[in-house]
Amino acid sequence: MAAAARAASESAAARQPAGEWQPFLDLADDVLAARLARAWTQADLAEHVGTRQANISRLESGLANPTLKFLQKVAEALNADLIVQLQPRQGLRQAEMPADAMTLPTESATEHYMAAPSAVVPLRVVVATPRNS
Repeated sequence: MAAAARAASESAAARQPAGEWQPFLDLADDVLAARLARAWTQADLAEHVGTRQANISRLESGLANPTLKFLQKVAEALNADLIVQLQPRQGLRQAEMPADAMTLPTESATEHYMAAPSAVVPLRVVVATPRNS
């Protein structure tokens, strides 16, 4: 019975909307393109990142759920900037910044708002790794 439940679960995951997986696939394409531009193998990139080739393979296939720390290491190895951004979904109206909202600046964020519960405001978090010139 457990095998049947697992197969049903995997089948349901395969039927999920492509949009849900798109950020992982876009990331996979970006990492693959940057690695190939350097003529590196997955093992080469793994060595620069300090991980195993299998982790790079999962990342490039879109099957990984990487941490930001791991992505920062990958970006650094590829001499790239890592930008993580949340955007309002289509159909949601952006509201003015409410008077009772809090602005929380951090070293890695260009804009970071915690809005009142009744408002929808843009949230943008940018994490950039230094580029070596």
